[in-house]
Amino acid sequence: LLRRDVLLGLFVALLFPLVWLLAAYGVEGQAFIDNIFYKQVYRRAFETWHHAQPFTYYLLLGPVVWLPWTLLLLVLPWQRVFTARFWKHVATQARSEFDPLVYCWCWVLTGFVILCMVSIKLDIYLLPLFAPMAVITAQYVLNAPPRALARFFLLAAGGYGLFGVALLLGDLVNPWGLPLRGAG
Repeated sequence: LLRRDVLLGLFVALLFPLVWLLAAYGVEGQAFIDNIFYKQVYRRAFETWHHAQPFTYYLLLGPVVWLPWTLLLLVLPWQRVFTARFWKHVATQARSEFDPLVYCWCWVLTGFVILCMVSIKLDIYLLPLFAPMAVITAQYVLNAPPRALARFFLLAAGGYGLFGVALLLGDLVNPWGLPLRGAG
């Protein structure tokens, strides 16, 4: 974090919001700045008045919005994760030169924790995590054993097939799309 390029990048990243802040203060005054930082940022993050959800909201929603790729979790070699050899390899990789996959994992995990911490929660807030999750998923798919991929595609096809049958049966039971009794 103390490398010259990182510090320069941090300076540039902070410079533009600071210039905007000074310009906004000059044009709109202190009341505008207070509104932006207190009401629009702080209160939405910690005391939201709408879309408030519990801490666990994204733990339940995340796997659903990442379907069908979430099904890869069912074919991962989980027995390897619980070995000392695996974690020794992870530690060695973390200390080696820059690894884009480590960067992607850091992006996903820190972003996920931050999203879980704020009180306002919407499914679209997960979108910035899709890019690194796609890289992580693609890395696994490209290097996965063929049998694991075959099981994954079988699970995905079966799941979507069942979903299609459920839609078809639902349409046969209710062909005109009328609201069913008790539905809101």
